[in-house]
Amino acid sequence: EIYTLSLHDALPIFDTAPAFDLAGVVRSMRALGKTDDEVFGELRSALECNASIADGVSDLLEALRREGAMQLLDGVVKFLEARHRGVDARTYDALMMWHSKRGHFGEVSALGERCQEVVTPKMRIMLVGAALRQSRLSDALQHVNLLPRKTAASNANTPPQAMVARLLSLAAREQRLHDAIR
Repeated sequence: EIYTLSLHDALPIFDTAPAFDLAGVVRSMRALGKTDDEVFGELRSALECNASIADGVSDLLEALRREGAMQLLDGVVKFLEARHRGVDARTYDALMMWHSKRGHFGEVSALGERCQEVVTPKMRIMLVGAALRQSRLSDALQHVNLLPRKTAASNANTPPQAMVARLLSLAAREQRLHDAIR
């Protein structure tokens, strides 16, 4: 019979946590059959009991992104944000993409609100798309206006044609084509 301790039971409280692979601990818990909710509960409890564990969180975020454990990643990010801990742009980008693919456009918009200081042009385009899917023309136009201007060297900051068509269609329905064309 295998007995597994809670993550926080296994780690004594130190002023600074000894170096250990937090991502490896989480990977092991998942391999033992723990659900994402159980893993997150253990992780949250450990971080609440010993804040110095948070020093290994950036490696954990990267590992969760790489492994596609997006539900767990989403929970960890919300936990970190509640404690005013920084989250990198790549993590927000991955979560926006995940929520977009699942049709959770409100979540995409909420992420955009929470990570305004690290929004990349790619993320900005996802925010335009999310606003359009929610028929929020003003928000979509605001995100378009915040995109860096197109240069000869890069088309990466340009929304896809289908998105532009959706924007113009919504603007026409709302009789605001003049706002969209500007």
